[in-house]
Amino acid sequence: MLRVVTVAFLLLLGSTGAAYEEKDLSCPLPGDDGPDIPSTAVCDGAMDCVIGTGEADERLYDESPEICAPLPYLEKEVVLESRAVTSTSAHVSWSTVTRHVPGHELKLAGYFLSGKSVPHSFQNSISARLTSYQVQW
Repeated sequence: MLRVVTVAFLLLLGSTGAAYEEKDLSCPLPGDDGPDIPSTAVCDGAMDCVIGTGEADERLYDESPEICAPLPYLEKEVVLESRAVTSTSAHVSWSTVTRHVPGHELKLAGYFLSGKSVPHSFQNSISARLTSYQVQW
């Protein structure tokens, strides 16, 4: 049975393409490796850590505009539903998301869909035009 489904947005800057690999963010603290923050929690609007110990302009924050989408993308709640779940597949659908925010160069390029149902997992990159997808593992 499908237990976890995560939708993450892939963004492109202008016409530049980029690959996305989902991985946790390591949050180092002085004298410690620090907690790992799940990639789905990065850019959620809550500051979880500061990466780096240099001057303020040399630090990278987990909520930095350098790595996070503009607020209009983050503030939009996406409702995710799963139907027709079997031992090898599920049909997932979600509410639409704004594909372009006026005043920002970023455009929604697609979704990174990942999930796990022990002992199976899946990862798929799909078009921003879709609002549903048949996942198979």
